[in-house]
Amino acid sequence: MALARVVTFEGVDSDRVQQLKSQIESGERPDNLPATEMLLLHDAGSDKAVVIGTEATVSSHAYRKALSALQVEAREKACPLLVPLVEEGWVDHAVTEEVTRIYLGEAFADGFGSADVLLLGCTHYPLLKPMLQRVVPGHVTLVDSAESTALAVQNALCSGEDARPCKSISQERSSLKFFVTDSAEKFKRLGALFLGQKIDNITHVELKE
Repeated sequence: MALARVVTFEGVDSDRVQQLKSQIESGERPDNLPATEMLLLHDAGSDKAVVIGTEATVSSHAYRKALSALQVEAREKACPLLVPLVEEGWVDHAVTEEVTRIYLGEAFADGFGSADVLLLGCTHYPLLKPMLQRVVPGHVTLVDSAESTALAVQNALCSGEDARPCKSISQERSSLKFFVTDSAEKFKRLGALFLGQKIDNITHVELKE
């Protein structure tokens, strides 16, 4: 049985994100979502931060608004070439590194040289973390939104009145089942890169309008 379901806002319209957040905080059941949904914001704990993501994520300005509420000034930088490079398997390729240097050079320019956080706002970018760490200025900390979400979920499940002991959660037998809207074969190949293990039990689904 699922313990929690996480809603992320990569590519989601910022107005929709705010609506979901308001509904959840007020105790209402969000429209078109089960009552158990969790909406998580990522706290970067910095005065200035750079956010990299896809065109859709950057256009939504979801991260900028969330960080602004935390008094963090954010610069969002779209990096459209990184996803296809990752999907090509070029996670440590000279071409990918050069493209990344160009993107980050622009992102940290013009008053953002003092930014000390680089927030990875795309699910593909964690595979680039070793390279990104080489490319960013030495004072910059990488914040992986996926990792932050996992830690937030763990904290939520292991604290509060309805908390379950973390030890019992980790010792329970579990299985993975994947639902994809894109190519199942593509996900099987890329998923193995992300999770470091063979990917099976994939179901393709069609989303209706």
